[in-house]
Amino acid sequence: MVIPSKIFEYAATGLPILAGVRGYTRDFIGQIPGVQFFTQKDIKSFLNQLKQIKTGWHNRDEFIEQYDRRNIMRKYADHLLSYMYPGVTNSQFTNAKETKAKNFTQTL
Repeated sequence: MVIPSKIFEYAATGLPILAGVRGYTRDFIGQIPGVQFFTQKDIKSFLNQLKQIKTGWHNRDEFIEQYDRRNIMRKYADHLLSYMYPGVTNSQFTNAKETKAKNFTQTL
């Protein structure tokens, strides 16, 4: 399932979002604070939701943190390492690599 990147860009602004989506995308966007939905291809639904939109800034720090590329990659690396080295986390692996690198350079 693919979520358009513009959803993440809109979410990062903190501004209200008025969306005419359905299915998985609607479920996904529903977790973002400050989102209102209208029925697709229904101008009355759109205008009604537009009148009711909650203006102002919406705190989406939690959502942004959850989908930050660095956090996703860290979790992915931990997932891969858990299969390669059961019980070892990415931070432990990184620390071990750094220690080996320091020991190697000290022996030169």
